[in-house]
Amino acid sequence: MNKENTGLGKVSLGKTKQVIDTIAGKERKSLTSEVQKLGSSEVKKFRSLALQKITVPLKDNQVEMLTRICKTIMRKRTTKEKKERITNNSIIRACLDIILPILSSENEILENIKTEEELTGRIKEILKLGSFKVEK
Repeated sequence: MNKENTGLGKVSLGKTKQVIDTIAGKERKSLTSEVQKLGSSEVKKFRSLALQKITVPLKDNQVEMLTRICKTIMRKRTTKEKKERITNNSIIRACLDIILPILSSENEILENIKTEEELTGRIKEILKLGSFKVEK
């Protein structure tokens, strides 16, 4: 039998695959039962199917702030409001949905930006001026 050293001793590759298949099967069954509870007319596509993944390095304070906001949102919701899990990524997407249309309409203020710090200052300036329209 084919065995591989996983750091936890020698483990049979067949046994490892069997454990993975069992876990995946349980997750599939759990997901299927959740979908059945919703009823077929209420089943929505998973949002992640329509999203692209990108990697954005964040500062420690940004991650801490996102996490704090996320936890506050989740903690203050009633059980009826818990239809969708709000994550750090949800907050980032919501912010981008507001900021990007504003930036795309403010071409003059966005000229000749040399640094990220200057970009941040210009965005703050745009938001303080209030000369933008937020699309719904």
